[in-house]
Amino acid sequence: MTDVITNSSTEVFIMKASDFEKVMYKNPGLLSRKDFQTFTIIKTIDDLITVFREYPYLDLFSDLPEKSKRNLYEYKISGEAVYALKHFGHTDEEIKSYEDEVNKKREELRDADVNIQNLLDVAYGAWYDHSWGDLDKLMKYLDRNKIQYKYFGP
Repeated sequence: MTDVITNSSTEVFIMKASDFEKVMYKNPGLLSRKDFQTFTIIKTIDDLITVFREYPYLDLFSDLPEKSKRNLYEYKISGEAVYALKHFGHTDEEIKSYEDEVNKKREELRDADVNIQNLLDVAYGAWYDHSWGDLDKLMKYLDRNKIQYKYFGP
């Protein structure tokens, strides 16, 4: 017989990246190096795309609508579809042109998407199983200085 005890939880902390950087610049010892490196800074669409493609499961993206998520991926015709298109006479240039056209449209939609824009200028940190150390010091500092953040604890 095996007993499995699960008491895992996740702490999630989020604030404006610009505020986070100002606080860290003024208070370089406020967070340990380990805790500081836990934060992901998302300033630009390119930053967001990089983080999303590598970590699409982050809580940060949980409320992002599927149509918004789709526009964070590059459109690419599958190898099988390319083979079929070539069989019916389409050239590499035509196929590439179509992919570029779809990606340009996705870029326009991405730039106009409020859900995506709201994820820019974000400092996001996640800790598992209460592994964060100095976050309480950061939160006290932010509270004292009336700097907005959100914390989702266990």
